[in-house]
Amino acid sequence: MPRHRTVAHRTPGADDPVAKFLGTEQAAVMSIVWRRGSATVREVLEARGRRAAYTTVMTMMARLNERGFLARESEGRAFRYRPTKTRDEFLSDLVGSQLDRLIADFGDTALMHIVRTVDCLTPDQAAALRRGISDA
Repeated sequence: MPRHRTVAHRTPGADDPVAKFLGTEQAAVMSIVWRRGSATVREVLEARGRRAAYTTVMTMMARLNERGFLARESEGRAFRYRPTKTRDEFLSDLVGSQLDRLIADFGDTALMHIVRTVDCLTPDQAAALRRGISDA
């Protein structure tokens, strides 16, 4: 009988959840734009130490714009890109969509697993959960 993976596939060395979702290169671009508040392709290229071609960074930023993660406005002959959400908002939306998908696909089984997982939280995680519940 074949064995199946019971854990999600993880990109080697990708501990950043943004990189797990977008890939390491697009996550690096988003990190720069989040840190700066806005950036042109050239500014991202320079911040990355010119480790990629201008057209590669331009394509990544255009795709991030198409996916709704970056907004852009004309600035001379180029575009200036801004994140549409903060990193925390991005991660919150990502977690929400993943949980929604799990619950839609697995229903009560997913909910029961979430409840059982709460018992394994560290004291700090439990306190953060209580704060989140009281703020909701």
